[in-house]
Amino acid sequence: MAAVSLAEVKAFLGITNNVDDSELESFIDRAEAILTQRVGPLGPVPVVDEIHNGPGPLILRRFPVVSVSSATANGRPVTDLDADLDSGVVYGSFWGPRRSVRISYIAGRDVLPEDLVAAVLELVDHLWKSQRVPGTRAPGFQGYGGDSGDTNAPAGQGYLLPYRVQSLIEPYIVPAVA
Repeated sequence: MAAVSLAEVKAFLGITNNVDDSELESFIDRAEAILTQRVGPLGPVPVVDEIHNGPGPLILRRFPVVSVSSATANGRPVTDLDADLDSGVVYGSFWGPRRSVRISYIAGRDVLPEDLVAAVLELVDHLWKSQRVPGTRAPGFQGYGGDSGDTNAPAGQGYLLPYRVQSLIEPYIVPAVA
C-alpha cells in the first residue's frame, strides 16, 4: 500500500486533470523507494524466516519493527522474546553455542508519521517539477532553486533529496554499517 495516494499528490501539486496520472504514480513509487532506503519501510512489511547465527542479541536486518511474530533457536521455539522495536534488537533465550535462530516479524510502521508523509509529498513535488524545468536535460544538471525552498541547501549536497526532504526525514534515518 502506498504511503500517499494519487489524490493526495494531485491536491498537493494543485493538479486537477488526469492527464499525468500514470507519471505521477511512478513518481510516488520512486519517492517511496528512495525514502525507504533511508528510513526503513514506510508501511508494514512481513519478514519471514530471517536467519541469524552467532552469539548475543539479534539485530534485525529491517527496522523499525512493528512486531515480532516468532523465533526458533536450533529448531526450538523461543518463548521469552523481548524486542526493542525502534532499533530492531531482539533478546531471548537463544540456546547453544552454535545457534541458528530463525525469526519472523513485521518491519515498518503501522502509522506513518506526518513528517514522513510530508517528505514523500515534497519528494514527489521535486521529481515532478525538476523534470519540467527548461534546459534540465543538459549534462551535469543538478537541480534548480525555484520555489523548492532549497536555496539554503548546504554546499555539496546532492540534489536527489532536497534540503526540505532531508530535514523532514533526519529523525528517522536508519543507521547503516559501512
